[in-house]
Amino acid sequence: MDAARYGLDEAALARLRARVDAVGAAGTALEADVVLAWASAEGSAVAIAELETRFARELPGALSRVGLTREQIDEVGQTVRERLLVARKIAEYAGRGSLEGFLRAVIVRAGIDLRRREAIEPVPTDDEPLARVAGASEDPEIENLRARYAEPFRLALLDALRALPADERNALRLNVVEGLNIEQIGDIYGVHRATIARWIAHARETVANETRRLLAQRLGLDGNDLDSLVRLCRSRIDVGPSILVG
Repeated sequence: MDAARYGLDEAALARLRARVDAVGAAGTALEADVVLAWASAEGSAVAIAELETRFARELPGALSRVGLTREQIDEVGQTVRERLLVARKIAEYAGRGSLEGFLRAVIVRAGIDLRRREAIEPVPTDDEPLARVAGASEDPEIENLRARYAEPFRLALLDALRALPADERNALRLNVVEGLNIEQIGDIYGVHRATIARWIAHARETVANETRRLLAQRLGLDGNDLDSLVRLCRSRIDVGPSILVG
C-alpha cells in the first residue's frame, strides 16, 4: 500500500491500513482508490487535490441527463464537495466498484435531490437523448418509414416522453442512455430495484402507446405502417436484459 505520499501521520496511516483491510481492498486493483478516498477523509491535502481532479472530470457528465442549469450544476458540485469532505461521505467508499462510479452516484443523487427541492422537472427538448439513441434498423420497411415520417415521428415521440412522470422519464434516461442497471438507479433514488423496474417497464409501454395514439391522430395512420412506427419507437427505448438486471 503506497500511502506515504499523502503526508499522513502514523495514527492516520494505521487507520488507513485498517480501513483497507476491513473492506478487503488490499492487493486488489481498487486498493489505490480506497487509499485515496480514505486519505482524503483524513484531510490529506495531496489526496484531496487528487480527488478534486477526478471529481471535476465526473461532474458535468454525471449531471448531463438530469436537466440542470449551469448554475445548478455548480451548486450541486459545491454541495457534493461538502458532503464528501466536510461530512466525510468519501469514507463510505469501500472499493466495490471504481471511485469514479461512486462519485457519479453521489453527484447524480445530489442533482436529483436539488431538482426535487426546487420542483424542477426536466422536460424533453428537441435534443432529448431518448429520441436519439437508436441507430439504423436492419428492417428496410422501418427504414423507409423512418425516412417518410421522420419529423412527425420525432415530434410524437417527444410529446409522449413529455407526458411521462419525471421519475419514470429520468429512470428511463439513466437506463437507456447512461446504461445504468436497475440496482444502480435504485441506489440513486433510494428505492428498491423492483420499483425502478416497474418505472422503466411502465415508461416504455406508455411511450409506445402514446406515440401510436399521436401518430394515428395526427397522420391518420393505421394498420401496418402504424405498427411499424411503433416498433421503431420501441427500438429506441428498449433495453436488453443485461442492462435491466446487471
